[in-house]
Amino acid sequence: MAVCSFGRRLSRSFAFVFACTPGDSEIKSALLASSLARSLRCDHELIALIPESAEKWGRHKPATLALLRRLGVRLVGATLWGGLDDPIDFDIECLRVQTDCEKLVLLETDRLLLRELADEPRFSVPFSACAAFAPPGSVNESTWRAMFQTCGAHLPPARFYSPYTGQYFPLCFDGGLVVVPARSRFGDAWLECFQNIRRSHPAGQTRDLQNIALAIAAVKLGMEIDVLEQRYNHPAGLRPLNDAEPPIFARYEDPKIIAREPALLVHLNDLLREHADLRALLADDPAWNSVANIASDAGAKIKTGEPLAPELIITGIPRSGTSYLCNILHQMSNCVILNEPVETVDILKSSSSPFGVANFARDRRRDVLGGVPIPNKLTDGQITQDTAKFNETRLYSPRVESANFVLGIKHTLAFLSRLPFLYKTMPGARFVACVRDPFDTIASWKGSFPHLNIADVVRHPVGNPLDPWLTTRQSQELQAIAGIADPASRRAAWWRHLANLILDSRDRLILIRYKDLVTHPQQTVSKILDGWPAGVPTQPIQPSTVRRRPDLLDQYDQLAIRALCREPARALGLDCDR
Repeated sequence: MAVCSFGRRLSRSFAFVFACTPGDSEIKSALLASSLARSLRCDHELIALIPESAEKWGRHKPATLALLRRLGVRLVGATLWGGLDDPIDFDIECLRVQTDCEKLVLLETDRLLLRELADEPRFSVPFSACAAFAPPGSVNESTWRAMFQTCGAHLPPARFYSPYTGQYFPLCFDGGLVVVPARSRFGDAWLECFQNIRRSHPAGQTRDLQNIALAIAAVKLGMEIDVLEQRYNHPAGLRPLNDAEPPIFARYEDPKIIAREPALLVHLNDLLREHADLRALLADDPAWNSVANIASDAGAKIKTGEPLAPELIITGIPRSGTSYLCNILHQMSNCVILNEPVETVDILKSSSSPFGVANFARDRRRDVLGGVPIPNKLTDGQITQDTAKFNETRLYSPRVESANFVLGIKHTLAFLSRLPFLYKTMPGARFVACVRDPFDTIASWKGSFPHLNIADVVRHPVGNPLDPWLTTRQSQELQAIAGIADPASRRAAWWRHLANLILDSRDRLILIRYKDLVTHPQQTVSKILDGWPAGVPTQPIQPSTVRRRPDLLDQYDQLAIRALCREPARALGLDCDR
């Protein structure tokens, strides 16, 4: 029972309301309605707000309205109150709709319901919404406070946090999903607050002002507020979906985002199979038709229980067989391995978003599925086995069998220095580290790249002593290594440092020893890809021979390796008794 007009109680009926304007919004509205009709397990009503002014907004396709009606959606005509040529004005109107349900649930159209949703206890709080993905760029805290005061409310001291920008900021909700009591007149309060702050701050961005006004209205009405986690409004364009824990609602913004997420492709394929008229609607739009074709083809080939986005992060000590491993993995028919893409280094250097590498992987997945040529280090059509001999990048279009093909990305020094960071942002990935005994590794350093030969730890763009993402101990150790005058001792000290980075993360790594890799490559591939839909070898995976260049090591190299590298080498299971 309600304890006050906006009291907490378990809600029994929900009106899910969304705007449907002519054009691109029609397809998104049809997808949202199909998704809701498929997965809602509660007493509910579906309502679509449509503009009454055909002269201003155009006309809906008859097929769109017919599909919505077939899905049981009630169509409600509305006139924009604000006089702005922007469909986001409809968000406020959605919470002014009349319904017999107990709760109004505002949904922006670029959402999909990915899991069954019953009588959600979190929606029992009078006001429920997700925090804004990032603080408004055009508003500082003093302006924020003034906006609250303009509306006769006080800015609460509570702070939100954005994992995408690393900032803490005052109350500001995202309008993508908002739950309020149907009879609270919340939409009227939101409208009043928005109009007030727009008059007092005309230079503010409309979306920013609307999201701040949403928070002001909740505070001004004295509502208890529940801040929903982003699993209720997951921004798939900012952060890849985690297959092991899919969100409730996913926000995709653009059909290209669906194309990069196998979970969304599977969901779209299910909707297309259930609704022939939905497939016809998407066929009229080139961008949506392309995504629908991917979902119907590669997405349909995903078998029940398979991982949806299997990803590999391949790293290790340089010259330990990482490129050779990439070559043999890439020979699997449903596996694509990217050998040292330059974009990932730039991403790791930037602090704009912690999910940069994870997003890059999903973007490359979309390119492969869409037939867009991608860059890779290739020799005779295969991944380059030895980048010291051939290090050129070429464009090509790899072929895969399903949307959940195995995608791997390899970097040695860059990924090795960022392992804890990558673990957090790619929780579903498998991490592989290649190691090789220090004698053969350092001999290869001396016979390959100049930066390895002199153990240049300073000029690497990622993992240098001034890298802000390293721990204090790691930075101090690299500075000490850089200060060693003797090249042999500097090489051995650097090998020791890299080996210890691997040992620090050994519980999360699939450790691949060079000797095992080249003499038993098929067993190594099976170990890494166990249980994943990697397909079958496109050519026999043959053993090779262990390559050694002991002639490149002088007595000082050998002494330095014995003095500095034996302990971590033994911990990694490497033979170093020479």
